Amino acid sequence: MLTILIKGLFIFASKDFFKVVNVKVEGDNELIKFDITEKILQIKDNTNLVYINTKKMEKYLSEDVRVKSVKIKKVYPSELIVRIEGNKPYSYLRQKNNFYVINSDGEIFANINEITDKNLPVINAENKEDLETILQVLSKIKNEGFFSNISEVRKVKSDYEILLNDGTLIKTTIVVDTAKYDNCFKLYKSLINENKKVEYIDLRFKDINLKEKDLLQTNLEGKNGRDPK
Repeated sequence: MLTILIKGLFIFASKDFFKVVNVKVEGDNELIKFDITEKILQIKDNTNLVYINTKKMEKYLSEDVRVKSVKIKKVYPSELIVRIEGNKPYSYLRQKNNFYVINSDGEIFANINEITDKNLPVINAENKEDLETILQVLSKIKNEGFFSNISEVRKVKSDYEILLNDGTLIKTTIVVDTAKYDNCFKLYKSLINENKKVEYIDLRFKDINLKEKDLLQTNLEGKNGRDPK
């Protein structure tokens, strides 16, 4: 009886009743959704929902560098729902005359025309080592207002320069911590609110040094950073 029952279930599962009729792809990025849909539509007319290995398919679709995670759900009798979470664009990477979109790990995953958020900082890095250290510097900037004000970042010898949208230059090193960046941005905002223009803010020393445009250099108390030579 058990053999007959198992055989009956096998035959029933093999019927057209469980053939995939509809594939629904959900996600924020329309281009990624389109490409993922193209990849899996080939199963629509010739695959039985019962026999689809969702884990294997999730792993396959996750190989797309634009995809952060994939979750596939079977909806019986004949629908497949694919939920896509795309990688978040972190910045542009400029190498010579080429521009790429990278995530926070420094991985290239999209073209400029594939993202909706165009207000991203530009990282100037000629090699992988420079990119990794610049990402370390940026990882210390937790204030979203500060990060969104960054126009460009580059390495200059053993130090780093952060250029803000209004032209203010921030000189820094890899050892400067989050607290000092927070103090830097508070100082910058207070000066801007007073209608003052800042030429540069230097975080490389124990004190935060700054120079207002057309004014003398000013020294203000800071934390950590590199001791002056």
